Amino acid sequence: MVVNGQRVTQLRNNDSGMALDVGSTLDKWGEWRGGVVERHITTAAGTDPQFAALAGAYNGSGYRVQVTLDQMDATSFPHSGWLLRGQGFASSQALGAQRSFRNIGMDAREALSWRGSTVLWRLRWGTSAGSHLPDPESYFLGGIMNLSAWRRDELNGNQLILGQINAYQQINSLPAGVGKGVYAGLLLEEGGTSSNSQWSQNIVQELHNSESVWLGADTLLGPLYLSFAVGDHAHKAAYLSWGVTY
Repeated sequence: MVVNGQRVTQLRNNDSGMALDVGSTLDKWGEWRGGVVERHITTAAGTDPQFAALAGAYNGSGYRVQVTLDQMDATSFPHSGWLLRGQGFASSQALGAQRSFRNIGMDAREALSWRGSTVLWRLRWGTSAGSHLPDPESYFLGGIMNLSAWRRDELNGNQLILGQINAYQQINSLPAGVGKGVYAGLLLEEGGTSSNSQWSQNIVQELHNSESVWLGADTLLGPLYLSFAVGDHAHKAAYLSWGVTY
């Protein structure tokens, strides 16, 4: 757990559950799916007694629906195409959920290329739709490619907005048995969260920014990133990450 840029305690979540979805492809455009989620989370807090209340067990079961329209040419380091994803979730006390809450989210992105350079813009938005999200269900910002200058999950709340512009160019190639390209890029981000249960303009007035330079490699085992980020309020971070970042 991070407060004002300082780690004050360590929380360990044990997340288990199962889901049953039905859905269908939308021709060549994407897919939709919906179903039932059974989720159980057990949280263990650190040794500091002032954070003991954060420990305990939690049931977040409910119903979900998601629609994805995906025309990207690649999952990692795309050069063209667009993606639009919308999702919604509502907890259900009939399924064992301890609290009634909802969340609705949207993720839009598009890749545009010109003379070997690519610009990938992305907009994420989420709201609790008038409910108060339990801590494990909150929207989080912080970590690589997620308002990078902030520590992982440093910002959280019932509302979220994040805009990104990621400009990159391929600078080399990997051997065929290792992967594809090696890239260098610049990532500009602005975003924030709010504890308000209703969407308000306050979140827009309290946005934070982050600027990153990075090197990446499109390997067969997923994207590999080396990134350095700085942001407002003297925030800064460095990352070495291997794998898909959502």
